[in-house]
Amino acid sequence: MNENQYRHAYLIMAHTNFDQLQALIDLLDDARNDIYLHIDKKVQTLPTITAKHSGVFLTDRVNVVWGSYSQIQCEMTLFRAAAEGHYQYYHLISGMDLPLKSQDDIHGFFREHNGKEFIAIDPAEEITKDFRPRTQYYHLLTDYAGNGKSLFRKGLR
Repeated sequence: MNENQYRHAYLIMAHTNFDQLQALIDLLDDARNDIYLHIDKKVQTLPTITAKHSGVFLTDRVNVVWGSYSQIQCEMTLFRAAAEGHYQYYHLISGMDLPLKSQDDIHGFFREHNGKEFIAIDPAEEITKDFRPRTQYYHLLTDYAGNGKSLFRKGLR
């Protein structure tokens, strides 16, 4: 495979802690990677994010609410932006994540497992008590209920 074709795209959803986001970008900054960044629309002042070796591309912004369709809209915005690059692997992560391995280790792993998909769902009996309420029930009106503290929002939830 041509070295130019063996590139990775990191798709990052970020909404806070921009010093940590820059640390994440620094750890991902590699000539073999491009970084697609979504900053939540609720953020009023966009942070300055820099990279020396990777391309960094800001996507259209979405007002993301946990558990709502807006999360999917955000993910699709990132995937559409990155799809034109025809990358070998796409990594969808949060701006709160940090890699545990170096870029050489990560790229070596994916070269060794070239073409393999790494998506799985744990069997239901292994889902933790804290995770179950997020997946077991329908969460209606999340765009309106959010996680606000008002009685109205609590009532919607």
